[in-house]
Amino acid sequence: LDPQLIWRVRHHPLAFAFVDGLHTYKACLSDIRMVAHSEGVIAVDDILTMEEVRKAFREAARLEGRIPVHHSLFREGYLIRACGVERNLALSEHRDWIHSGDQPERQLPIEPTTF
Repeated sequence: LDPQLIWRVRHHPLAFAFVDGLHTYKACLSDIRMVAHSEGVIAVDDILTMEEVRKAFREAARLEGRIPVHHSLFREGYLIRACGVERNLALSEHRDWIHSGDQPERQLPIEPTTF
């Protein structure tokens, strides 16, 4: 990407970000970190099917102090801004609110909606 474009994205206020780019660990982690200043949710596509993207998603959550949330019905995951006690727990215990079918790593704090 153009360095001027990268600077503009990193310095532009964001309320929401959607990451869907190259499916390599390095590229995905870089893309997530470029929008990590978002005040809202960061959605990351393809964490269900792409192992490299899933690893970058979890590492970005750890590095940025965000809570990773994913349900096995959906291919995207969400990095939620943690604050206060939740942030400290997310950073210290690397909490992962990920539900993967019958074997939840950590149950979602709310019940998923069935459509």
